[in-house]
Amino acid sequence: MSSKQGYFSRLDTLRFFAFFAVFISHVAYFMNFPAGVWRRGTLSNSFLQLGSLGVSFFFVLSGFLITHHLDKEHLSRKTISIKNFYIKRVLRIWPLYFLALALAAILSSTPLLRKIAPVNYKEFLAYIFLLGNWFRAFYGSANEMLSVLWSIAVEEQFYLFWPLVFFLFRKKINWPIFLGVAITFIFRWVYAGNYDVREYFSPCLITYFMIGGFYAIYAESINKKISRLKGFGTIIGFLWLAALLALRGLVFKGDYPNWFAGLEPLLYGVSFVLFIGHAVEHSQKPYLFSSVFEYLGKISYGLYVFHMMVFMVVKSLIGGEGFASFAMVFCSSLTLTIIVSAISYKFWEKPFLALKHRFTFKDEATLSY
Repeated sequence: MSSKQGYFSRLDTLRFFAFFAVFISHVAYFMNFPAGVWRRGTLSNSFLQLGSLGVSFFFVLSGFLITHHLDKEHLSRKTISIKNFYIKRVLRIWPLYFLALALAAILSSTPLLRKIAPVNYKEFLAYIFLLGNWFRAFYGSANEMLSVLWSIAVEEQFYLFWPLVFFLFRKKINWPIFLGVAITFIFRWVYAGNYDVREYFSPCLITYFMIGGFYAIYAESINKKISRLKGFGTIIGFLWLAALLALRGLVFKGDYPNWFAGLEPLLYGVSFVLFIGHAVEHSQKPYLFSSVFEYLGKISYGLYVFHMMVFMVVKSLIGGEGFASFAMVFCSSLTLTIIVSAISYKFWEKPFLALKHRFTFKDEATLSY
């Protein structure tokens, strides 16, 4: 992969499908469809982990893109502007994040949603300070419209330390990566039986970002190995994920051995690198309906932060059980989420994104992340 390459169009498509996995699992879970999705240790329960996989993919992708950007800047300028990095991240993340917080608070105060999505002021305060994932890990969550932002808090925590680590240890970056993987393994081993801590506590998630960072640094050699798969890399990735989900649902039945809990992010990361590697290597070759999916990928941040708000409103208005109600809520929620996100992207996010060029280095390509 050329160090000069900064934008990979196919990754926008992958962003949308990662969001779509989250959307499917959330709607299925909260609509209790198909029947029995609440039961532990079943394939239907494993199906609900699509949402977890979608978020984990976002973490790996963020690790890759941020590390690729930092490496590219260092190669171009022989240094890294930590200040400009943070400013660009703030311009991309904060406007929509805090808008979503405000909207969640407003909607939770309405008679329609007050009972099913109550405001916990301590929880709300945690999200204001970008620590919502810690609150959810140790105290749970009563407001799903708000708690969906937990992953944004995790990413912001990663952005806080990784540029400095990369700058200080660039020539020995394998050591911080190994340390991050080791920290994740230890914490997930200790909290193997505690789902909330295992899935939301930051130390339990570092491996995902480290995998993405490792791929960014060694992309050229890794892509050569992926190319030997003769185009079957993504198929192998899907089969690998399916096998892991079956292992979780049918073999372990929700009760993780400590070793599997510790290794899980690493195991998932293998397939995610296959997907990302294929997209990077074939970025100039469009997917089917690529223009549609690439646009949806560009607005995927909005799709993610708004989808639970829209879903809760639609579910409260339509309600019902069974396939007909599920289909109606699913289609209506998805359509409205896309509309709201498109409006947000054009009129709210873009003005802030336009400011990012003031803090980019000379040779930097336009990046959508």
